[in-house]
Amino acid sequence: MRKSPIFVSSLLLAAHLTGQGMPAPAQQVDHFDPLVGSWRGTGSAVMEPGAPPMNWTAATRAAKTLGDHWVREDTSIEFGGSMPPLLFRSFYGWDAERQQHVAYMIANDGTGDVVDVRVAERAFHYSNRRLEDGREMFDHWTVRWAEDGNSYEMIGRRSIEGGDMFLHVQGNYTRADDAKPKATDAAFSPMGQPDTQHMDKFANAVGTYRMEGKVRMTPSMPTMPVLATEDVSLVWGGTMLEMKVEGDPSPMGVYEGWGALFWDAGKGCYTNLWLSNMGECAESRAWWLDDTTLAFFEARQAMGQPMAARTLMMMDEHGAFDEMETHSLTGEADPMVSFDAQYTKQ
Repeated sequence: MRKSPIFVSSLLLAAHLTGQGMPAPAQQVDHFDPLVGSWRGTGSAVMEPGAPPMNWTAATRAAKTLGDHWVREDTSIEFGGSMPPLLFRSFYGWDAERQQHVAYMIANDGTGDVVDVRVAERAFHYSNRRLEDGREMFDHWTVRWAEDGNSYEMIGRRSIEGGDMFLHVQGNYTRADDAKPKATDAAFSPMGQPDTQHMDKFANAVGTYRMEGKVRMTPSMPTMPVLATEDVSLVWGGTMLEMKVEGDPSPMGVYEGWGALFWDAGKGCYTNLWLSNMGECAESRAWWLDDTTLAFFEARQAMGQPMAARTLMMMDEHGAFDEMETHSLTGEADPMVSFDAQYTKQ
């Protein structure tokens, strides 16, 4: 079940906001500690087999975040000329429900992804699929650190429409304390202006909200209040909706969450990503039911039980977030309204 524009797995959220404690980071997150720091990179990219390489430079910063449950990595890649830099924001961590290293990623070309990460000694690798110009790309990425931890190499291999794999990206990074990713709100769109028609619908949702809601942990339990503040922003040329949530202070600390919503052309719907300082991670899909109601759906394991949920986010007449209601089904329990909340724009 979810809270905050469409996001937080509220079984965990409620456990914190009602004083049941905050879990410590999983030791498995430490595998990504070598990423922490500032880096400069150089390399080349080949977009098609036989095409000439494009040289690039990069600046990267990575740090523990969200209660040290995640390593956040921000990277800017520049190809020179008037083209805006390509920006990536990645969160590396551990999915405790699935017992799997994972990465949650967004980019300023309006795309995002969730990948399983396979770890090895001083290395990790992952694969992903995406559509580019209507064609399916399959990429395999490897990151390998030097033994002294002061440099690493990144190798990306690609197949286009099921063709042979070729060397797509090759780069080398070295530690540099003064390296800083370029700050820009521009979208990366080398083929022209980005298509933001699906994200333009959220223009009036941008702002700061006060959320007051109620959560029900099981059908037989009474509801419990939850209170939080949420900042909602359209970033990177309007290609991505980014959310930051902060719960009201409690004896156990302050809940923090991060989310991103974007149009997924390959799936023909919105994709929503969510992470928090309780180690939770979630991905859901969303469709408009009408002009004012956005419906989110997910099915996954939650606290050791199979779970399915539908969340309805209702907008007001101005396009701001107004009301949310989540219906969930967990294990053998009866279906229930597990969360409902009102949003007040500040």
